[in-house]
Amino acid sequence: MLMICASQIAASFDNSRLYRQQQEQYLQTIQAFAALIDARDAYTHGHSEQVMRYAVRLGELINLNADRIKHIRYGALIHDIGKIGVRDNVLLKPGKLTDEEFAHIQRHPGLGADILRHIRALRHVIPLIEFHHERLDGSGYPIGLKDEEISQDVRILAISDAFDAMTSSRAYRSAMTREQAFAELRRGRGTLWDADLIDAFIQMIEQEGDTLQISRTSQQAVDLSVYQLPPL
Repeated sequence: MLMICASQIAASFDNSRLYRQQQEQYLQTIQAFAALIDARDAYTHGHSEQVMRYAVRLGELINLNADRIKHIRYGALIHDIGKIGVRDNVLLKPGKLTDEEFAHIQRHPGLGADILRHIRALRHVIPLIEFHHERLDGSGYPIGLKDEEISQDVRILAISDAFDAMTSSRAYRSAMTREQAFAELRRGRGTLWDADLIDAFIQMIEQEGDTLQISRTSQQAVDLSVYQLPPL
């Protein structure tokens, strides 16, 4: 009986070690994807990690369970994986996009979802990748989801992504200040983004923003009329 118990304990240790190795490889794959995305565009370098930090912390503050926070962490790190399939002359264009170009960049959430469908271990984060540009009023893309069709996890990622995009310099515009970005979030509160999550997010940034931020460009005031907000 002792030998049987000992062998079962040994097997348990082996399984635990294999599980840890599998999780490490899983995370390394996700980090490699995130690095690949950032390498496409110097203007958005670090964007994925910054969005992940915002989204994970917001999830913690509203008391999501550990599994949901893990899914948000992984999904946020690779939410823009579909931009691998966006043409450079569109992704890096230093000006306003044409209608055709905007339609092209709107394909990136669907492209990202298609990529991940080939990776069994990442299929659970596909909704985060595919729907992070959807908006409550149905004005988002790629399929125009509305209201309760958009999960809470996706709503968290959408707000985190939008805020970091607003407060980061892009090829076609300078960064907004934090207050300017707050004004945009409040303007879309309850129509574009979840009202309660917007309130919680703004409070989080006001209280913890400096500790969450990995990097930030100059926060000088800018002319809001130059912003083309839809392709965040």
